[in-house]
Amino acid sequence: MSFESGIPLILRRLFAEPFYRLAHAEADQVPGLVVDRCGYGDHLCVQASSGLDHLLWPIVDALEEVVKPKVVIIRQDTPGRKREKASLRREVLKGSYQGPSELREHGASFAIDLLSGQKTGWYYDHRDHRLMLAQLASQLPRVLDVYSYVGGFGVLMAHYGSQEVLCIDSSEAALELLRRSAAMNAVQDRVRSLRTDALDFLQEKMKQKTDAAGIGEADHEFDLVILDPPNLGVDRMSIPKALRHYEKLVTSAARLVAPNGLLFVASCTYSIGERELMGLCSRSLAWAERDYRLVSTGSQAADHPGHLMLPESRYLRALLLHLF
Repeated sequence: MSFESGIPLILRRLFAEPFYRLAHAEADQVPGLVVDRCGYGDHLCVQASSGLDHLLWPIVDALEEVVKPKVVIIRQDTPGRKREKASLRREVLKGSYQGPSELREHGASFAIDLLSGQKTGWYYDHRDHRLMLAQLASQLPRVLDVYSYVGGFGVLMAHYGSQEVLCIDSSEAALELLRRSAAMNAVQDRVRSLRTDALDFLQEKMKQKTDAAGIGEADHEFDLVILDPPNLGVDRMSIPKALRHYEKLVTSAARLVAPNGLLFVASCTYSIGERELMGLCSRSLAWAERDYRLVSTGSQAADHPGHLMLPESRYLRALLLHLF
């Protein structure tokens, strides 16, 4: 019997290649445990809450029995652990890890770092959103990917046909992986990267467009702007500040979208739900003086299951807007 028979049937049905979230905490009846699977070499990245520290080795033993991984990496560095003042560490529990790893998604390859990258090294939760936008790439030649990380959106857009992709991130380590990912897909001539603060860049670009006053204005416009900021708040007290920051981002980004272009806005901030996200986008688009049509809404991919009775467990929210 193949060890794959130990993998949940729904994952084997949904994903032809072994790149997915294997365990998603409460929704998979393993509270506090997240396990991401990366690659044919069966690299696993494990995030565990402090309540599971004494069960760490039994968890690894179970993963060994089911997946037979070559490498297991533990990431005990989540914000929750920091708030609890629990021990923080990142280390290789099994095997020898020589990053970066190769990950494949939607026919493209990406370089990711399971040990030093953000969270578990990749954001599987945006899988469906990346494909939705990629399928429109041939119609969206100019793309701005804000908070690009290692290029999950931007490189994939170039791979599917976008001609000019500008990726913005504040991490040089992430951008180095992005450039490597672009080369892996032979789209390095279509993808540019820039290390800078996202809001500063958007506001400066908006100012340049205003100063151009129609002369060369197209140089400051994009057919698609992707806005996927990190978690901007961990509790209810931080909501007002997070909302104001989102509003500044969306207002600035909207002014850079070309007529009949698209604006993709996502929120992984738990306390900013779909209603809050729609409200802040509506206000921001009014301030930017842009008419719009809401094209679609979205949440996490299928390997991030939720509860029927706990809809907030589908915490990632995303909006695709058509701007006139």
